[in-house]
Amino acid sequence: RGEVRIDFPVEERFCTADGTASAGLMTAFCDTLMGFSGRTCGYRITTLEINMNYVRHARVGEVLHGMGTVVNIGEDTLLTEAVIRDDEGRLVVKSRASFYILEKPEKQ
Repeated sequence: RGEVRIDFPVEERFCTADGTASAGLMTAFCDTLMGFSGRTCGYRITTLEINMNYVRHARVGEVLHGMGTVVNIGEDTLLTEAVIRDDEGRLVVKSRASFYILEKPEKQ
């Protein structure tokens, strides 16, 4: 609950001409990680804003290991983080996003 892990292989079709994963791909991967982390708590949400910090390039053939985590649940928003690492555990991207809560989970 509140956390999701996904691995993602970097393929040539997702890369720029020099063989590095595109920034758009990395942003979409982070958005997915963070959005799914909110859904594990039962919320239906939509992205309000996203902040990306690119630390190193990912290249064709690498497998990226992503983790999305819910940091805080407010009345109307969720705050989340994503971390993407390579096979050697090196930080590739760190991201934060806030999501607007469209629907809250039913109380049990």
